[in-house]
Amino acid sequence: MKKFEVGNKYYSRSIHDHECIYEIEVVSRTDKTITYLYDGLKRRSKITVDESGEYVTPDNYSMAPVFRAKRIVKITPTDATAATENDNTVITMIGQLVK
Repeated sequence: MKKFEVGNKYYSRSIHDHECIYEIEVVSRTDKTITYLYDGLKRRSKITVDESGEYVTPDNYSMAPVFRAKRIVKITPTDATAATENDNTVITMIGQLVK
């Protein structure tokens, strides 16, 4: 069973727009609750458990995001290196006015 771990970030996608992604960062936890940063605020929620692991719902409305412990935000090292490798790259568009 997947459990929330302190220091990890977790994500949830919006029901309305699949490209909209919400994130929380777990600050601390007990057996029954987690404290996390969500939308710039420090909040606490009760942990609920089902067959796929732990989850929390920060808000209480029908379209509220549900954060599951199995949805960990993964940072890919290629994103960081790609930015440094392309710092001196100049792109010229053909047919565009270049000043």
